[in-house]
Amino acid sequence: MTGLGIGVASMKAGERALVRVGWELGYGEEGSFSFPNVPPMADLVYEVELIGFDETKEVSCIKYIMVVDLVRCL
Repeated sequence: MTGLGIGVASMKAGERALVRVGWELGYGEEGSFSFPNVPPMADLVYEVELIGFDETKEVSCIKYIMVVDLVRCL
């Protein structure tokens, strides 16, 4: 999901943040009817803690955990 990646990429290692993802960068007009079930055009809020970056890869991988395991729709 584009919006979550953008939000996490701006974080520093060890940082915790609430990341708000607008529907345009989330699941879009269609939503997602698999797990998690997200209605169409839903804005999402994730609570995220960035563990760190994997600098051994050519393309930097971001390691993060979702502190809450369910998507909360606004």
